[in-house]
Amino acid sequence: MTREVFILGTSHKLQCGAAECGVDSIALLEKEIRHILFEYGIGRIAEEMSDGGLREKAGDEASETVCQRVAGDDVPVHFVDLDVKERACLSLSHDNIDAFMFKHSAREMTRVREALNRLCGEVRERVWVARVLSGDEWPVLLVCGADHAVSVSELFERIGVQATVICRDFDPDAIPQ
Repeated sequence: MTREVFILGTSHKLQCGAAECGVDSIALLEKEIRHILFEYGIGRIAEEMSDGGLREKAGDEASETVCQRVAGDDVPVHFVDLDVKERACLSLSHDNIDAFMFKHSAREMTRVREALNRLCGEVRERVWVARVLSGDEWPVLLVCGADHAVSVSELFERIGVQATVICRDFDPDAIPQ
């Protein structure tokens, strides 16, 4: 079994099928996911998402992501992001960051906030990699925010897992009609 990961970066609102993205954009993402599942023989989908993140990005009416809807019962879909409790346990919550920021001058705050956000993202990406590695179905499609597509692919490559960024930032508005 070859461990291989294909990465699709996109916006979280589109990933969650938020109404504000529009029916046509969501349909294009569905089409792309179907193509990827078929083209690469995907055995599992891993999403940078949590149950709380789904509600936050798409609203209380959201019950599933676009990937979950497309995959149905054919391909397992797993959320790999940290939930609110896990982030708090690791001191990665906004409250912890804000408390830390309070101790800095206004001039330092932007620089410190950027550094803390980068650190939080790096920790989260490592969790995703570990959670993807814990599964048995390969190859894997990892759907994540566009800001993470390249860096998480580099993490996989560093540990000997072949990673291919299919699209760094899937944006239906950029696709010629």
